Amino acid sequence: ADNFSAESGTLVLYSQGYGCGKTHLAACVANHVLHHLRRPVLFKKARDLLLEIRSTFSERGTDTEAHILDQVLSVELLILDDVGVDNPSLWIESTYWTVFDRRLEWQLPTIVTANYPLDAEVGEVSLGDRIGYGALSRLIQLCQGNFVDMSGPDLR
Repeated sequence: ADNFSAESGTLVLYSQGYGCGKTHLAACVANHVLHHLRRPVLFKKARDLLLEIRSTFSERGTDTEAHILDQVLSVELLILDDVGVDNPSLWIESTYWTVFDRRLEWQLPTIVTANYPLDAEVGEVSLGDRIGYGALSRLIQLCQGNFVDMSGPDLR
């Protein structure tokens, strides 16, 4: 966490199991950036982000999609935890594509945790299967190859 660069640090922490320390490591980076580098961080569960955006589609919604996305797209360091947990849909793919594309365009550091590998064996599910291959392509470009396989035993 101490070696993370708030200017250009973008990475994906993934594993094929649960409890391997992805969220813990991402939280350590968030604490380092907040307390030592004094930079703003938004740490958000991916599912919560999607639910917040969906809630704006209701007439009873109190926020706007643009406002929520503005926070996510403009924060200096965005950490999205558990990307890919929701069932895939065109809307989810479009939402992730927008987030990753804009953060790539603005060159803002982003950390993503996921329980799916980038490439999967036959019969297995990959991150692209969950978030769409267009969004995955943007994420790969955004991360410039900084992918960390944290597969291992459940540490919980």
